[in-house]
Amino acid sequence: MLLFSERTWKHHCVTLLLPLTVLTYYLAAGRPGRALRAYLIATLVAVVVLMGSTSINGLARWWDRAAKMAQVYGAYVWIYLVLAAALVVLLRRDAGIFTGEPGSVSPRSFSANGTLLGP
Repeated sequence: MLLFSERTWKHHCVTLLLPLTVLTYYLAAGRPGRALRAYLIATLVAVVVLMGSTSINGLARWWDRAAKMAQVYGAYVWIYLVLAAALVVLLRRDAGIFTGEPGSVSPRSFSANGTLLGP
């Protein structure tokens, strides 16, 4: 029952900090390709929109009704799912490094101090 409680999700939103930090760092320092960069930016925009959709501001009745519906149907659950999907995409992308595929880096290609050895 706690999965569907909006209070539970808002009080545990601190756990969103780690995936948001990882995605932001990867965008800044990971040098993703054009498609991956667009996907990650779209993910972060979707997270911000979903978080904002649960805010009740009292300025417009239609917004407040929509915000209550977002709270009822678990916008934070969707946020976690969207962030988890983005992290899986990043992990799958970097998994090819140690698979031995042509052009990839094998674990034996590193010296004892961690520098990359030649072909």
